[in-house]
Amino acid sequence: MASSIETTSTTTTLKNNGNTYLSVDTNDNVAITNTLTATSPTFVTPALGTPASGVVTNLTGTASININGTVGATTPAAATVTSLNGGQLAGNRNIIINGAQEVDQRHAGASVAASSKYVTDRWKTQSAGNAGDAEQIDSTIAGFKSSFKYTGDASIAFNQTGQQIEYKNYAHLVGKEVIISFYAKANNTNGGSTALTVRTRSATGEDAACLFSAANTDTSKTISTTATRYTATRTIPSDSKSFSLEFVLGAHVNTDGYEITGIQIELGTVATPFEHRSYGTELALCQRYYSNKFKTTFGTIGTANSAVFTLAFPVQMRANPTVNLSTGSTFGIDAFGVGTTNITPTAFDSIDVRGCRVYGGSANTGTIGVPLFITNNVIQASAEL
Repeated sequence: MASSIETTSTTTTLKNNGNTYLSVDTNDNVAITNTLTATSPTFVTPALGTPASGVVTNLTGTASININGTVGATTPAAATVTSLNGGQLAGNRNIIINGAQEVDQRHAGASVAASSKYVTDRWKTQSAGNAGDAEQIDSTIAGFKSSFKYTGDASIAFNQTGQQIEYKNYAHLVGKEVIISFYAKANNTNGGSTALTVRTRSATGEDAACLFSAANTDTSKTISTTATRYTATRTIPSDSKSFSLEFVLGAHVNTDGYEITGIQIELGTVATPFEHRSYGTELALCQRYYSNKFKTTFGTIGTANSAVFTLAFPVQMRANPTVNLSTGSTFGIDAFGVGTTNITPTAFDSIDVRGCRVYGGSANTGTIGVPLFITNNVIQASAEL
């Protein structure tokens, strides 16, 4: 039975299921005859379920999220790199100069006989009987612009190509383990092409003769006709003050040989990616040992029609260099108001790591004091090890 309100001439009564709970008379007197008990309500939590995953697109306006309480999160450990400036990832970690074979001041890519001479800068080659040809080429090895290439042209007992490293550039590695890495490919599948020896030499005299001469340590590598990176490890002797790296072929025949580039020596036992330096940086490193770009150097006419020039080397050289002509017996000059001629150098003097003077006789260009300049690049300065 439902709740009801009953009214008489004198009383208004509230009933529920026939029981009177409250009555009010005409004088506003209230009488409560039973107790109405309210029970606590029951709250039901709605089941929301798990939303399907997907992509939300085309949202506009501003979205906001209200979070009451604390959201837990794990703080990641700090990232650290050991010895960024002094370990394997440090700059200038490669102690080899011109490892990518890009600098060739002497020959500009021309092929030369492997007759104990420098080919690309800092890389000297020598074959038995001065046979075989060596040159800088456009690299066929991915990731490099240039390579060194050697090709035999007869039956030849050996070829060796290498670089001696200045002590100042590797003193910090003495007594430590280093890794040698390089990219190479054989000319063909003949053993005369594929059997390549990685050779290092060390001596105790500072920057003493070492290349092709000092006591050696060898590692044999079998290279393929597919460009591949190869490695070898060494511990530089604790008393080393002269050190060289060489690549050696044994007996080989016509067309045997190999291409090589990306040569690197660095601290540690794991080879890092080859360190590509800018061409300008590599050129300056090479010019510490050799330079031949003196065209346009200005001078003047001295007494008895002699020409006098002051050469300034591009960078400070390793030591007082040997200055001479790279070819022939004369160099070209142009005297203002007189014309061009070739003259014979009579002296290279006042030689220093920064420059020298050059005298040339029989200029036949007229008045003392007439300005002139050099017209070709046959004067060279070498401070190679």
